[in-house]
Amino acid sequence: MIFGKKKYELHLDDFGFKSAKKKYAAGKKVTVYYDLIATDTDYRFYSDDVELKQGYESGQGYVFTFTMPEHDVTIHVESRNTMVYEG
Repeated sequence: MIFGKKKYELHLDDFGFKSAKKKYAAGKKVTVYYDLIATDTDYRFYSDDVELKQGYESGQGYVFTFTMPEHDVTIHVESRNTMVYEG
């Protein structure tokens, strides 16, 4: 029997996130994209236990990278519309 490295799950709490895989070995670089971007909206992206490096790529949206720890990781997004209605 051949044993491989244990892989940990990547949980994405919104359907706007995309990742090449859902499981990664500890120590591997993980890249996640978020492309549901609306005008006049503030976004807050976070994970409870890993530090996300955030960037932006035209055509891809927000890009997040981190190194997979030895446990599952969940990435969250909160959004707030900042448009002011003047009636």
